[in-house]
Parts: sequence; structure tokens; C-alpha cells
Amino acid sequence: REYFSLAEIFFKMQIKKKTTLKVQQDLAESLTWQKKYDEAISVYNDIVATGNFTNKIIFNLAECYRLIGDDKMAVKLYDQYIDEK
Repeated sequence: REYFSLAEIFFKMQIKKKTTLKVQQDLAESLTWQKKYDEAISVYNDIVATGNFTNKIIFNLAECYRLIGDDKMAVKLYDQYIDEK
């Protein structure tokens, strides 16, 4: 019985984590559309820090850096994006 309780807790935590990451991704994309690039970068970096992200996140982050004029960081992230493709 204790095993099933722990398994249920773990399962719920995983769902919450995935939901939270999806919400963060949606927020970052929305901020990008609003041209709030610095805020979007912050959210994208939070996503990357989790270690649980798609290659699309790296590309979007690179785009934000490019759009604020930080070409050095943008190129670094584009390279990472290409290497992981």
C-alpha cells in the first residue's frame, strides 16, 4: 500500500512538472511575440536550467539574443542547436 502511495505522488509530480514546463514555454513564446526579449530570455533560461527542454527552446533563446543584439550569445546557441539536430 505504501508503495502505491509513493508511486502516485511521483506520478502527480511528473505531471505537474511537465505542465509547469509547458506553461513556462508558452509564457516565453508570448513574451517574445510581445517583443519583451529580456523577459523571454529569463524564462527560457529557467527552462534550460531544468535540463528538461527541447531543441526548439535553444533555437528560440538564440533568436531572442539575436533580436536584442547579443550576436555572440546567439551564435553560441545556434551552434548548440545545430549540434543537437
